[in-house]
Amino acid sequence: MDRDLVLRQLQYSGMMETIKIRRNGYPIRHDFEPFVRRYRVLVNGIGPLHRIDVRSAAEQICKQVLGSNSEFQLGKTKVFLKEKHDLYLEQILKYSASKKAVCARAIRAARIREGSTRSRTSEMEYDNCQKNPPSTVTPNASKEYHRMLAFRATVIQKNVRGWLARRSFRKKKDAATVIQKHWRRYEQQKRYNQAACRGAIVRAKIRELKRKGEQRIVVAHEEPKEEEREDIKEEELANDTIDACDLEKYQFGKFAATYFQSQITATHSKKPLKSPLLSHEDPGTQLDKTPVMSRLFETLGRKYSHKDVEEAAHADEFDAVGRTLKKSMGKKLISMTLKRKSKLSAMSSSSSDHSSESTSSSNALMENRPMTSLDKLHYIIGMGILREELRDEIYCQLCKQLTSNPSRLSAARGWILLSLCVGCFAPSERFIKYLYCFIRERGPTGAGYSAYMEERLKRTELNGCRHQPPSYIELQANKSKKPIVLAVTFMDGSVKTLCADSATTADELCTQLAQKVGLKEKFGFSLYIALFDKVSSLGSGSDHVMDAISQCEQYAKEQGRQERNAPWRLFFRKEIFTPWHDAKEDPVSTNLIYQQVVRGIKYGEYRCDKEDDLAALAAQQYFVEEGPLDVNRLESQLHNYLPDFELNGKEMARERWIQSIMYHYRRKFGVNPPSPHHVKEEVVSFAKFKWPLLFSRFYEATKFSGPPLPRNDVIVAVNWTGIYVVDDQEHVLLEFSFPEITRVFHQKGPRPGFDTCTIKTVTGDEYSFQSPNAEDVKSLVSTFIDGLKQRSRYVVATKPQRGSDSTNLLDFECGDLLVLLNKTTGKDLLTEKFVRGECARTCLQGLIQTENVYVLPTLVKPNVNTLQLFSKGEQMALDIINNNQVVVIQSNGRPHTLEQFAAANFRFSLNI
Repeated sequence: MDRDLVLRQLQYSGMMETIKIRRNGYPIRHDFEPFVRRYRVLVNGIGPLHRIDVRSAAEQICKQVLGSNSEFQLGKTKVFLKEKHDLYLEQILKYSASKKAVCARAIRAARIREGSTRSRTSEMEYDNCQKNPPSTVTPNASKEYHRMLAFRATVIQKNVRGWLARRSFRKKKDAATVIQKHWRRYEQQKRYNQAACRGAIVRAKIRELKRKGEQRIVVAHEEPKEEEREDIKEEELANDTIDACDLEKYQFGKFAATYFQSQITATHSKKPLKSPLLSHEDPGTQLDKTPVMSRLFETLGRKYSHKDVEEAAHADEFDAVGRTLKKSMGKKLISMTLKRKSKLSAMSSSSSDHSSESTSSSNALMENRPMTSLDKLHYIIGMGILREELRDEIYCQLCKQLTSNPSRLSAARGWILLSLCVGCFAPSERFIKYLYCFIRERGPTGAGYSAYMEERLKRTELNGCRHQPPSYIELQANKSKKPIVLAVTFMDGSVKTLCADSATTADELCTQLAQKVGLKEKFGFSLYIALFDKVSSLGSGSDHVMDAISQCEQYAKEQGRQERNAPWRLFFRKEIFTPWHDAKEDPVSTNLIYQQVVRGIKYGEYRCDKEDDLAALAAQQYFVEEGPLDVNRLESQLHNYLPDFELNGKEMARERWIQSIMYHYRRKFGVNPPSPHHVKEEVVSFAKFKWPLLFSRFYEATKFSGPPLPRNDVIVAVNWTGIYVVDDQEHVLLEFSFPEITRVFHQKGPRPGFDTCTIKTVTGDEYSFQSPNAEDVKSLVSTFIDGLKQRSRYVVATKPQRGSDSTNLLDFECGDLLVLLNKTTGKDLLTEKFVRGECARTCLQGLIQTENVYVLPTLVKPNVNTLQLFSKGEQMALDIINNNQVVVIQSNGRPHTLEQFAAANFRFSLNI
């Protein structure tokens, strides 16, 4: 090599200048820990790494060895040195090591010489004593000396034998480990060879069939051969609820021949489909099917590639951006409701637009976004949930790819995906029997999976379509065919476990829980789900429990956690009271509500605006839990009765609260104390009247029409006192009492989640709210109004009635308040034509004709403001009658006939 030529080339290329610049800088870089570990021997007083600050130690080494004026720099994790300083440190380290080695050698030599000298001296003394024992040594002393030597020899022998035994055991253990390793390798190789042989046999048979020219086209109504489906074992399924004779004619091949377009067959296709299987008149739906087809083919038709790994890695970046752009969830009243718009609403808004432009743009967005396998699964099932017209297309593509599928992995994925689909949405009436037949005849029944899927489809058909894609625990339950075990916590601290599936509703779980604890009156008790600091209500209706769990997993993923680690919890607690709730009727219900109230007070959920109320509740809780008053016991348990913010940071707070609680205790329970259950009833009644808004059922809604409000995005709260419209800051924007409401009706929207609930008041105002749970709002309000009317004793006159002594009719005017007598209630007005009542204005009693009054939905006497709403004329009375009055069923006398009507109204010239 020509050295001068190389140097000249480096100089011309600029490398020499680069090398000089680098040498003038800090080319040597060391991490703190390796640097201190290597050079700490050069400085005295630097201990082990786990006991010192490595950065300070590195700085100390550089200053003492290189000098305080030397050029070095300390970064966050590294020390930067010049090359000469690094060489100097190495030289100093080598010199120090040499010096220490010389010292160590001299010390070891001195110790060895000293030990050898002592040993020789001891041996010589021992020999002299044996040969010439001193006359001063007595026989007893000689025996003791020999006994000591024997004991020492025994100890040495024991330690040597132990060491030999341990060494032998280690050798045997190592030998067994080696044998196990080779045996496992042999078994694994054996299984691999067997699988390879099976695959070779199948491939050989296929080649033989091809050489002979035999076609391998499977007729649509024939069963696929076992060689072509080497992963799924088929058996004939016994009849259960659906007659096999009824399903024999519903073969998937026949459906494909009838409805598939472009002469597409019903068997597995290795190439992706270029057009949908089913035709649709709407071009937007045709375009929506294209991304679904591609996701299905990617999920079932091929193995994972390097591109999939890259997309899965980029998907985390997209999720992080999505988390940044999402709005934060409310932490007040709005966080107490799960009656929210679905998380799939974004997909719904894009896919619901049937124009080709908007649909193609939304599809392009989904195509370009990196998606993991779970994202693809959620996308396929989510599109089936949102778009009812796509469900048959998804099922047909799955059935086609599972028919004669030669891939074991692809078929296994397909059956799991099909099982997840039947747990979320059912096909149309046109295809459902074909799907039952396909699952029963072609499903993997060897392990009972076919019957498992059929039961899931029946449950989905019974309880309706889901609103969220399946959760992680559903996916695991599908793989193992085991039910989902849910742990539900009661407010008294007890936990009950229940078995659930994908179609389980809140009503089913609430019914099971009520049966487990002996709860008679379960209305108003609801399931709640908690995640982090969010608590949401599932209600006790037809909402799917797994939808809420899926939402929790998705929210946990947005917060950077894995779906499997989402720390959601289920609770069973009182959500809403009925207006006629009586705490004496059900002791179990009263106890659960009592436990909920006292724990809510402790943790600040329920707050008292008066200290006397809080002290009285604490005294009642102490009486229920402890009994007789004991000041020491009360002082030790005070933190369990009061919230922390009442005790912390306040001077003399404990003494003041103890005195107040003792005062209320002696006042309530000093003489003739009631039973603990009676005290629980008082606490429940107090909570019902004190916090009606907290014992409400909340619904997210948008004001659609009606008089203006400060904002349109509101929360509708329904409780036993009426309907409240509040914002996300808990400000009440509008309030309706039940007597003010004349009519509540529900109107189904053009798409799921856009239903409308309209409330009509006595004054003629109509408020329409758009909410996914509009039907639930209407049902709950109607239940309360109907129940109040049946129990009410107060009616208002919608028509004037003139009394007379002969008929004993009560005289009243339109808008008068009438009180029913003789334990008569609004329920009796459905079967009676006349009831006895009293006019509140005149204090007169008499008979009231039921068609002239309107039953007020209230259990207490209405106030003057409410009555003034009903005194605005006859036209309003007619509107109330048309909207609310139930036709009177007359139980006595002959019914009306055409003969009577003709005799009273026809002209005399006509004969009947």
